[in-house]
Amino acid sequence: ECGTQFGTNGVIVDTTNTYIPREIVIDSSFMWVVGEHDTDDMIIQKRRLDTGEFCTADTCGAGENFGTGGTVTGDATTGRMDSIKKDNTYLYVGGRNSSNQWYMEKRLLTTGALCTGGACAAGDFDTDGKLTVTAGYSISQLAIDANYIYIAGYQSTNNNWRIEKRKIDTGALCTASACAAGDF
Repeated sequence: ECGTQFGTNGVIVDTTNTYIPREIVIDSSFMWVVGEHDTDDMIIQKRRLDTGEFCTADTCGAGENFGTGGTVTGDATTGRMDSIKKDNTYLYVGGRNSSNQWYMEKRLLTTGALCTGGACAAGDFDTDGKLTVTAGYSISQLAIDANYIYIAGYQSTNNNWRIEKRKIDTGALCTASACAAGDF
């Protein structure tokens, strides 16, 4: 027995957003769904796990008011997001921008704010909360641990696999000088 009805008869059909959801992550209270909007910009929704309602100040509490009406959208250049991961504080989303380059963002779990300008305790992520890699075409998957983001996708030339390891706080590539000794 569920105890609370999720959506209408267990289903949510979102007719206000015409987009393709790509991936979902959850914790004990919320879900975050990432995808693309019909205008080729990324979209993230935060919803309650029990009812499926959007997370606004009214439905999830003032500290959980996510974006506008429970939704964060990117600007017109953000393109399509294919992967979303989370830790206890942040969301990491990745895909491709409208120029077909690797594109990634780091955002607060609670409000969806980009990690820039003091919005995040760990500081700025690639100075503006956004990371673009011109050598890539599209990020397929992200994985995270306590210190690093592992990014897999492909390059625009010959569809070669591309795998990167970056610092989770700043987004810097793990070169010999940027990461701890012995890291790749």
